[in-house]
Amino acid sequence: MGRLYLHIGTPKTGTSMIQFFMAKNQGILLRKGYTYPDFEFTFEGIGQNRNAHFLTHEYYDDDKNRLYDEEKKLQEQGFSRLLDELRQNENVVMSDEHIWTGYRVMENFWENLVKRVTEAGHELKVIVYLRRQDAYIQSYWAQLVKETSKESFSAYIKKKHYYKSRMDYNTELDVIANIVGRENLIVRIYEKGQYYGGNGSLVEDFLHVIGLEMTEEYKGSERIVNGSISGDCLEVKRILNRMPEFRARKNFLIPVMQKVTSREGKSSDYSRAACFAEGQRKEFLEQFREGNEAVARKYLNKDSGVLFEEEAPENETVKAYTKEELVLACGELLLEMEELVQKITEREMRIKQSRSYRLLKKGKSVVKKIIRR
Repeated sequence: MGRLYLHIGTPKTGTSMIQFFMAKNQGILLRKGYTYPDFEFTFEGIGQNRNAHFLTHEYYDDDKNRLYDEEKKLQEQGFSRLLDELRQNENVVMSDEHIWTGYRVMENFWENLVKRVTEAGHELKVIVYLRRQDAYIQSYWAQLVKETSKESFSAYIKKKHYYKSRMDYNTELDVIANIVGRENLIVRIYEKGQYYGGNGSLVEDFLHVIGLEMTEEYKGSERIVNGSISGDCLEVKRILNRMPEFRARKNFLIPVMQKVTSREGKSSDYSRAACFAEGQRKEFLEQFREGNEAVARKYLNKDSGVLFEEEAPENETVKAYTKEELVLACGELLLEMEELVQKITEREMRIKQSRSYRLLKKGKSVVKKIIRR
């Protein structure tokens, strides 16, 4: 009998780091009786390490009509490969943060998953990490801006778009637990102080959850895969998103912005950033207080009802960037882009000066002469 560990997010809880680590260490995992399989599906805009994405991927035609037959075909192929992995391996690990919000558009998602896995004689364990809702929504909004959004944080909060993010954890977890079984739902908290081992390591915590311990043989344990960008760079990106050209080429600036943030040592910790207006954060969190207390008692056996131990910031003032600050941020980006172009130019020159390049060029010349004859 195999065991499937399905990691479902939530989004903005280090999922990219976990996925990168698992894929990077596939060889070591196999020796320990675990596998993080690559099912060899490719989806536009979805990282290859998100190996569970086929479970909730949606297909549409050019008129935005849902292609249910294509989705069913994909899932059948995916389940066939998954069950093969479970027959051959004692432990199979899969991950995709889209499942947290995306499963609701799939008919009887959890019922079908449990049926397919258990009827084949295997066991299912679902892993989910929870982040304090104010920190989650700030990071989620920043991700939207990194892509194409031009909406300010205050406007985003006022319009209550965040309800789509499923932050009523108690309700969401109960839906899943009622189908997979509470004993099969593993709830963890996305806070360094609550990770296993006391080292503040998310990867070490995840390994412990699936029955492994962190050792020196693993590679790339804490590599940041989906890096953040700083407040001023983020504001520049949000303003530039008003231009259609930047919305069409949504991510070409992000690596440069991330490098500027890293080089300048700027803070990109959205859990501490002052995005909420005075008093707004407390009001925002209050709507989740009772649900969070229920989750703490029900899923983590915390009699105190304290789900998140890190305290939310108080007496904060939202940063209003001056034109001068934004111009300076643009200047930093231009300098970084100039340095990048210079490196590319130098690399091209080295290639052209190499012996292999000269031989290739000579070979092309010979081929052209033969063709002309």
